[in-house]
Amino acid sequence: MFCEKCGTKMPEGSRFCPECGAPAAAAAQPAQPPAASPQPRMQAEPPQVDSNTAPMPPVPPAQQPPQPAQPPVPPPPAAGFSPQGGVQPAGGSKNLALGIGIAALVLLLAGGGFAAWHFGWLGKGDITMEAAAKQEAEEVADPIRASIPMGTGNVNRKLDEKLTEKFLRIIQGDWYDSKGRKLVTVGDTQINDCKIEGIYDLAGGGGLAGGTFRLQENGQEWDVRLDWNISKSDLDSLTVNGNQTLHRTANAAADLETVGGVCLGMTPEQVEQKLGKPSSNLGKDNAVTAGDYTFSKGWYYPDKGLIIVFGNGSVEGIALLKSSKLRFEKSGLNCQSSLEEYAKAYGLQKTPQLPKNRYMSSQASIGNGQTLYFGMDMEYVLLSIYAT
Repeated sequence: MFCEKCGTKMPEGSRFCPECGAPAAAAAQPAQPPAASPQPRMQAEPPQVDSNTAPMPPVPPAQQPPQPAQPPVPPPPAAGFSPQGGVQPAGGSKNLALGIGIAALVLLLAGGGFAAWHFGWLGKGDITMEAAAKQEAEEVADPIRASIPMGTGNVNRKLDEKLTEKFLRIIQGDWYDSKGRKLVTVGDTQINDCKIEGIYDLAGGGGLAGGTFRLQENGQEWDVRLDWNISKSDLDSLTVNGNQTLHRTANAAADLETVGGVCLGMTPEQVEQKLGKPSSNLGKDNAVTAGDYTFSKGWYYPDKGLIIVFGNGSVEGIALLKSSKLRFEKSGLNCQSSLEEYAKAYGLQKTPQLPKNRYMSSQASIGNGQTLYFGMDMEYVLLSIYAT
């Protein structure tokens, strides 16, 4: 007998094709039981039937011609088939079906997990790959070690040990960027765990100063420039290499006065997000005079009647001009308000007096390191980090 599926000759009595595993039911000839004895049997003559009344016998299926034998290496056995021509126990098929079901379930769960990640279906408590990538993108380099490639420069005056300890006590502690990330920690003898070899070329004194700090780590030395403005308030600032200003608290702007959403200590990038690009960047050739004062630096917004003054990479002054329709957002006051209203709004002990000439100044501290300066005839009110 031959397999009806692949044509391979099958041994008599086989229930499955040894080549392709097809059941014997698909073979062209049914399996014959083995003969009881080798002796031949007499074949009886078929009975005579009337061709006019007898039904036609069924037509046997067409038999495919024999195929040549295949190479002796058999393929892996099909499910439920053993290479010896027998049938595996019924448990094998069940185990196979169970394995297929488990594999399908794993694939389904994996696909569902991918979909949940891709479409953001994961719960808020889960950290998705997108969230991890965003968190990684927000991480910034250590501003202290970022100066390592610059090495050391020319320095002259080195502070003695006593003065070094004094100024380190002034700036000691943690310092945060505008996103609330702690980037610098100043200790007794180290900055971000880098040893302080010395402080050179100090300019200024006390809480308003700056100098070059020579650091050392693993036998490597480099210089970092630090400038600070310390008034023991939320506006205390530490500027690294003249371009990155940090603050004592993670949310320094929470209790500060604002104008147009801008407060002291903000970076130029933050100001641009709030106010947009300025019409001009003031200088000696395009300075703006308001009353007794000439503003020769800062960003000028003539349509808003506003000047933003920067120093060491952050806002150090906000000038509200008389033409402005904006107001100090915590008090609701502007240049049209009276000095009595300012005294009441900010809880001042006495009412400020307007200056009578450009050589006089009128100022009032409103807390958190903020000072208001009033120009002649209220031509401007300047919010500043400096107090005189």
